[in-house]
Amino acid sequence: EVNRQLELSATALLMEVARREDDWQRIRSRVQNSFEIYQLAAPAAQVAAVQSPDALDAARLGVLIEQLNGERTLQEVVRESSIPEFYIYSTMRALLDANLIKPVSLEDKRQLGERLRGKFQMERAAEVFRSILADEPENAEVRKRLLLYLERKKSSAEELVPHYLQLAQHARAQSNTAEQREYLHRLVELSPNSLEARGELVRLALEGDKDREWIKALHVFLECVQRA
Repeated sequence: EVNRQLELSATALLMEVARREDDWQRIRSRVQNSFEIYQLAAPAAQVAAVQSPDALDAARLGVLIEQLNGERTLQEVVRESSIPEFYIYSTMRALLDANLIKPVSLEDKRQLGERLRGKFQMERAAEVFRSILADEPENAEVRKRLLLYLERKKSSAEELVPHYLQLAQHARAQSNTAEQREYLHRLVELSPNSLEARGELVRLALEGDKDREWIKALHVFLECVQRA
């Protein structure tokens, strides 16, 4: 009898895990960007009346509504809240489906980022810059501002390398060889075996018609290929 109860409990647990995973997939299909910044699209009292299977209780919903003020990314809301992430996302999905909240405009994000930067609230400004880049990944000026902050706080290579690569690609599109080379060198300092960066350095050396430079760059590139 005990074994039977354990089997039933395990089955129920597995079914609940599968249900929760399905719920997460549906939520993520609606709330895709954790760097998005939301604001109310209706009076707070109307927003507080939202109904959903996993909706928050009135007190916690009130706290969440206060944070949807057009100045915090969803990631910040989750990080600063004591409310479990699943329930925040589930409620956000219900609010979006009911058109009770909306993302702030790109221009408002730009103004918010500059306002926070002017107040030296760089951690929050960086969150806004990430939000802008989610909408506008080709915005090199915003990426440079974010990168400057990340370098000063000595962020990990995993976080820095994609920004170096994006800025190197932007510099190439602008035919700015010096800037492209600078970002590629910064990249390979952190990720020496990056084939994409090493290949670009070979190409730049060839275009510069400097035999010793391109031969050395090619040699390093081939070593990286062998290690890959």
